[in-house]
Amino acid sequence: MMNEKLDQLMKAKEWFTAPEVANLIGSTDEFVRRAIEQKRILGHIFVSGKKRFYRVNKKHILLYLCETATYKNHDFQSKFLALIKGCPKDIQQEIMRALESNRPENISNN
Repeated sequence: MMNEKLDQLMKAKEWFTAPEVANLIGSTDEFVRRAIEQKRILGHIFVSGKKRFYRVNKKHILLYLCETATYKNHDFQSKFLALIKGCPKDIQQEIMRALESNRPENISNN
């Protein structure tokens, strides 16, 4: 059920508000705002007068979920591949370039 909800939302939108992110990751708005301010979740803060607006791109929500996962690599691999297949082609290419450049044999030990 949660996966279907997440899939539908992620396909429909690129940017999410703090309450929407909180709903997706099972947290509170305040947690998300603090996490953005502390750069644990990458996002944008827009200020208008005394009001602050928080926005997070869907790829940064996915990044946060990956970074905080408690499962093993083999559990993650098939779901990650399915997720990549659901992304637009430009994001798929960006992910593949990042993965390729971060392969152990491509990283210098300087």
